[in-house]
Amino acid sequence: MNISMKSSWKIFAGMFLLMANLTLNSCVNGDFDEPPIFIPKVDFESNTTIAQLKASYTGLKQITDDIIIKGIVVANDESGNLYKKMIIQDATAGIELALDKTSLYNEYKLGQRVFVKCKNMYIGDYSNLIQLGYLFSGAIGRLPEIFMPNHLFRDSLPGPPPQPQTLTTIGLVNASLISKLVKFENVRFAESSVMWAPQSADATNLTLLDAGNNQLAVRTSKYANFASQLTPKGFGNVTGILSIFGTTYQLTIRDLSDVQSFTGVDPPPPGSGTGTFDDPFDVVKAIANNTGTGKWVHGYIVGVYETDVSPFVANFNAPFRTNSNILIAATSGETNLINCLPVQLPAGDIRNALNLVNNVGNKGKQVKVFGNLEAYFSQPGIKSLTGYWMDGTGIIPGTGSVTFFEETFATSMGAFTEKSVIGAQIWIWDTYKYMK
Repeated sequence: MNISMKSSWKIFAGMFLLMANLTLNSCVNGDFDEPPIFIPKVDFESNTTIAQLKASYTGLKQITDDIIIKGIVVANDESGNLYKKMIIQDATAGIELALDKTSLYNEYKLGQRVFVKCKNMYIGDYSNLIQLGYLFSGAIGRLPEIFMPNHLFRDSLPGPPPQPQTLTTIGLVNASLISKLVKFENVRFAESSVMWAPQSADATNLTLLDAGNNQLAVRTSKYANFASQLTPKGFGNVTGILSIFGTTYQLTIRDLSDVQSFTGVDPPPPGSGTGTFDDPFDVVKAIANNTGTGKWVHGYIVGVYETDVSPFVANFNAPFRTNSNILIAATSGETNLINCLPVQLPAGDIRNALNLVNNVGNKGKQVKVFGNLEAYFSQPGIKSLTGYWMDGTGIIPGTGSVTFFEETFATSMGAFTEKSVIGAQIWIWDTYKYMK
């Protein structure tokens, strides 16, 4: 049998392909070995609740006892609104962990259970916010990353984070809720349709209002991934971590999923007044609309911002130490700083008349002040005063110092002097308490 060269090449090529196919099939196994899933597991238990740890705090110190706490991660640094920190909470309380490491969310996701061996860590506070961390320049600072494996231990895979504690009004905020996840229903932003955090400042405070116009500062970092987006209109629900700075409560949202169910329609501005002497703004309106020059505002003197300590603190009870400002509010008994309007007192007649250091009796009195509505002590305030009115006397710009005299004629002609000029009739006091 004769086989041509062309046929020989076809037979050879076919045999080559058959052998190659057999070789590949013998080398490839379609069943891959899946990498094992690592599930972290601790072999010890906690012996202290977060509330017990915080209750034992008396000042900055290194922890020397074998204290172990555990909690669930309720906030981390994923959105950029928190930096090198995360918040854990148990059934009793929450606490902030200051950690010198970025991208913590890769290991410590929301819902992750974490045990913390506190021995050799430091507990301290930053402007009254209790933290766990390490010593830095004589104050509480971040735990170095190299130490973290000795103190932080994940347990199991992340589960659902705890549900926030719902508050029907901002007025229910209290110290026991600090560093816990909370939710406010039927609230609105005083500054709607504005950027959460302009790049001109490291962080921005916005004002959250409830239906009763109670207020809470919402603090946002310019590094948050939602910083350039706009705040919503209308009423809705806001969730976040409650914190404190000095005596001022603050809320930090984790991302925009914490802002839900907003109606998109703003209500009329709260408060009353047009800013004139005869129709001054009330404190509520001055706070909610904190812009404009040459406005009259009326309220009650309730305290001062003491500036001889760091950080500054609001003081609502005598003795008072700072004479360069006062706090005014819508009611004479107000003690919540966020409902107060700080008033800058210029040196001279206005300060001499209004300050509480030299005039402690002014506390509780109603006053009108004339100046520019603008931020003061990082909250809505009034500065550059050129006028005031209290107890029927004061300074009205354009007219100088003005005093209205009042006499009731209760028992006599009082401070009046009788002077009859024309005719036989003379001025006399009448028992019906008037002059005739």
